[in-house]
Amino acid sequence: MAFDSIPTQLWLVAFQLGLHALAWWFLGRLLPEERGNMAHWAGFMLCLALGLGLAGLRDDAMRSWWTYNAVNLITLLGFGLMRRGTERFLRTGASDRAQALVLLPWCVLLLLLPPSSEWAPLRVFAAYGGQSMVLALLIRSMAPALRREFDGFDARGLLWPAAAIAGFMMFLALRQIPDWSSAGEMHQATGFNEALLFVYLGGSAVFGFGFLQLVALRLTHQLREASQIDSLTGLLNRRALEARLREAWLHQQRAQTPLALLMIDVDHFKRINDTQGHAAGDAVLRDLAQLLRSNLRGGDQVGRMGGEEFLLVLPNTDEQAGLALAGRLRECAQVQQVGVTLSLGLSLVLPDDERPEQALSRADAALYRAKAAGRDRVALG
Repeated sequence: MAFDSIPTQLWLVAFQLGLHALAWWFLGRLLPEERGNMAHWAGFMLCLALGLGLAGLRDDAMRSWWTYNAVNLITLLGFGLMRRGTERFLRTGASDRAQALVLLPWCVLLLLLPPSSEWAPLRVFAAYGGQSMVLALLIRSMAPALRREFDGFDARGLLWPAAAIAGFMMFLALRQIPDWSSAGEMHQATGFNEALLFVYLGGSAVFGFGFLQLVALRLTHQLREASQIDSLTGLLNRRALEARLREAWLHQQRAQTPLALLMIDVDHFKRINDTQGHAAGDAVLRDLAQLLRSNLRGGDQVGRMGGEEFLLVLPNTDEQAGLALAGRLRECAQVQQVGVTLSLGLSLVLPDDERPEQALSRADAALYRAKAAGRDRVALG
């Protein structure tokens, strides 16, 4: 196999990475909430493309600082951009100052070393050693963040290839030490360097597809969450709440534990909208939602059924505990910042209920009895 085509291959790989940079930039234009992160990833790919393109211009007879030192410096800075963009995306809270301190010694070394051949081994060691260190630190910071937001398979699908690439970069740095008299510069016509170009292509593909998958998973999660959340109050919407009610009812049927439902309605809410405006009415609903959240236990569910009506699904709650909670909420709504009165209807799931909607109907009927009896009270259904 002839290896005199290495410069051409470097330019081809650089062109491919440039297309990756352009793709990330365009994707960032489509997703404003992730634009900053994707701009960093686009910068990473662009730096790799520039570095490989400059490496394709190398001439051992006339060693230029730009084609020998700047190549490694630009590539290392690109890895820094990739680390920063990834940590921003995963919200790890990493410090820019800490990252600068990691990059600084390697960058200073690459800036000051002469481009001559006698310094080439140290330059190769600094380039690959710096890249492997940046990747290793990134893996350490992103591993818990990936597991926290995404499931195990998605986390491993990115961590393992990243660890393999970091290990390969460290191998490239360490292999220079026993053969210090001969620098393993990537523009040289060797079979190993041809394989190295495939590593660059494969690594960039793993990076691109891996993070594209994470972006898609995050967007899917956000869309699913948005479809279940009431936009005004931040509580569950009616559809999601009915699903949670059915889950709680199925668990109650298996465990034979008490399950209470509490319907809540804001008294004279239309009067608030008519006299103070819809903005005031919205503020009342948001304040009430916060009050409900603050008075619930971990397993309880609360949502907005529509308008000014709310539903609480209360597992492991008997009649006495349900009435105590209803009374506390009614009193808090008056004396705290909400400043309204509430009508409440409480029902318990009965052993002969064939579906949860039966208990929900009793809670709704109790609510309307409370309103018919003069409002600002609790009725039991």
